[in-house]
Amino acid sequence: MLKTKSDLTKLTEAIVAAQNGDQKAYTRLLRGAALLSEKFIGSRLRDPQTVEDVVQDILFKIHRSLHTYNSMYPFEAWLYAIARNCMNDQLKKIQKNMETSLFNDSVVEPMAESEISALELQYLKNAMDRLSEKQRKVVTFLKLEGMTIKETAQKMKMSESAVKVAAHRGYKVLFEELKL
Repeated sequence: MLKTKSDLTKLTEAIVAAQNGDQKAYTRLLRGAALLSEKFIGSRLRDPQTVEDVVQDILFKIHRSLHTYNSMYPFEAWLYAIARNCMNDQLKKIQKNMETSLFNDSVVEPMAESEISALELQYLKNAMDRLSEKQRKVVTFLKLEGMTIKETAQKMKMSESAVKVAAHRGYKVLFEELKL
């Protein structure tokens, strides 16, 4: 495990040696970078699979951009810049996938309450309490009652765009509250 300043110095030496073609140094570099990246990303993201995906992406980016490292600058700063960019890219993908599925106005079959555990139901109720009244109604109509955006807009006397905005904002709150 990387704990001391000398560990980082060894990684800096490993990256310079790897740039010069030393395969053993390259292996040490990737192992050390994986440990640092996992700790860095793991402290910011909760889902272990997402953390693993981001770490793999970081290692791939290190491989592709090994030649860009300048030993005049700290290795850690270079690595964390790559890590932040990879994490942000992953978060953008997640958000885009959420928005795509959230704005699908197809009818959603309501889930039977018996299919949800009591603990999950309590988490959901607590999260729903964090929504404004309008957001709560929109989310309830769209996702729990299976109404379309058009039906929800008519029922709430809102434009379809306003329903989408309220839904999106509500989903963001739920996403953050439930740590999805």
